[in-house]
Amino acid sequence: MGIYLFFQHFVIGQTASSYIAIKAHGPREGFMSEKLSFRKNRALFISVIIIILILSASITIRFLFTDSLAFNRFTELYCRQLLSQDTLSLHYTLADPKARGISCDTVTLGNFPSADDTSARASLENQSALLSAFDPDHLSGEQALILNIMSWQNSLEKKLQDGCIFLEQPSSSLGIQAQLPILLAEYEFRCREDIDTYFLLLEDTDRYLGEYLSWQQEKIAQGIIPAAETLDSLINQCREFLGEESREHFLQTVFVSRCRDCDFLSEKELASLEDRHFSLLTDHVFAAYHLLILGFQAMQD
Repeated sequence: MGIYLFFQHFVIGQTASSYIAIKAHGPREGFMSEKLSFRKNRALFISVIIIILILSASITIRFLFTDSLAFNRFTELYCRQLLSQDTLSLHYTLADPKARGISCDTVTLGNFPSADDTSARASLENQSALLSAFDPDHLSGEQALILNIMSWQNSLEKKLQDGCIFLEQPSSSLGIQAQLPILLAEYEFRCREDIDTYFLLLEDTDRYLGEYLSWQQEKIAQGIIPAAETLDSLINQCREFLGEESREHFLQTVFVSRCRDCDFLSEKELASLEDRHFSLLTDHVFAAYHLLILGFQAMQD
């Protein structure tokens, strides 16, 4: 609208100046004077148009650049929040979380959903609103693809909220009780802090598996009951994992072997860590698996 008004005023001004020049100097002199004046004004007009176009392009580029930066910031914060919910997954994903601004102050194996988890629903709705605020036309091709994937995932997770009670069914091959020992055994020690974090994860095992049992019991209350054969298999698997609960347990021997490969530990530290590890296995991990056996047996009644 601004450019149109400028052009309109320019044309009117040109017509008026032509008429005045012809009246003042006669047709020939007036025409030559007007021709020179038109050239000057045309140059001015073109200069103004160029300046307007440059300013418009600058504003557009700045707007697009700001949207791109905002989207990068959003995805970075999303990843930080996601990885901070599960220290075990965080350790397997990033060697140095602090370098990416992720705090490891709270060490946890994570949490299980609830059939009526209002906070999770609210979080998904908030995320959906934030994703909708980004225009894919103002993002790079890669960012637009990520936005599309995240929007699709958010929509899927909102639908799954109504059926989360069917997730994580007890299984002797894919269940938590089968996967957790493997993940703990393969936990890599890159520095002393990794060992300290690993110990805190062991301490969290009884809390974590206790919450898992509560979730399974919540499912049973809603009619989602595991088959009797499945429960028998789970109980036997937990007993096989416990074994004799001695220092020959595979989690203990693997830990000792990994620690001896760490060049940042002294012989004195090795002995202390071995004792500490077995104590944590006994008090938290073995205790948690005994709790699982009791819980699975209760489900058979």
